[in-house]
Amino acid sequence: MAAFDDCIRDLRSCVDLVRLGAASNTFEVDLHGDPADLVGGLPVKFGEGANPGVLLRSDTFLELGNPAAGSCAAVMWTDDASLLADGRITRVGPDIVGAGDVADTDASETPSFPFAQFLLVAGPDLCNEDHEQILQVQHVGDRVEGYMVRSTSEYVWARVGNDAAAKGFDLESLGRVLLHLAKTAIPKATSAEVVFVTTSKDDVERLSDVAGRAKEIGREIVSDLWKERGFDLDCDFDCGSCSDEAVCDDIRDVIVATKKKARGTPA
Repeated sequence: MAAFDDCIRDLRSCVDLVRLGAASNTFEVDLHGDPADLVGGLPVKFGEGANPGVLLRSDTFLELGNPAAGSCAAVMWTDDASLLADGRITRVGPDIVGAGDVADTDASETPSFPFAQFLLVAGPDLCNEDHEQILQVQHVGDRVEGYMVRSTSEYVWARVGNDAAAKGFDLESLGRVLLHLAKTAIPKATSAEVVFVTTSKDDVERLSDVAGRAKEIGREIVSDLWKERGFDLDCDFDCGSCSDEAVCDDIRDVIVATKKKARGTPA
């Protein structure tokens, strides 16, 4: 059993409870086939540099996961593919389209939704050594036109631009991007699944308990891995949002060069 299996099961239970209170405001789709097909028909541009800069508040249609509204995010993986529904994107709560009609905010302010994002990845050969690579998949960076993300190890706080919303960018689009990244960036991954919840701050806080447990497991995994390499580090191990990422990258380069030298191959 992989370290995150119980967290994945608990996530299912929590989402089922949230779904009961969301009435008909849910969406689910199963997508299969070539990973390239997942992003082939997106309503916005996708790829490195597709989002060229900062998205100002005046150009923002909707905020997702503003800390005041509630936010959590986690990546969990398993070697048991039966725990996942491969290619599935689940949304519980309102979508980006029509956000101004349902968001709990003054009409003069930018609508803001509570936001929970979970990325689940499975593969029979996945192991602790893959955890750092899996963790990075949740960071879409500048790859999505009109979607700007501020991420830390605790949450995803994002803005959706007016133009992106007008073109039809929605949470299915975001889910497609995450599935594509998981299936192309993680060679050992055989299946992936995405879950979004936008119902209420209380629901997101309930899911935060699961996310927090998953992060603690991840911290322990990465801490143990680095200790095996001879480094005793104290950080949250979310490299995509860490100010010391460059330092760790240098350390990795040193490790790789040392191993190559030991094998007698060019560094």
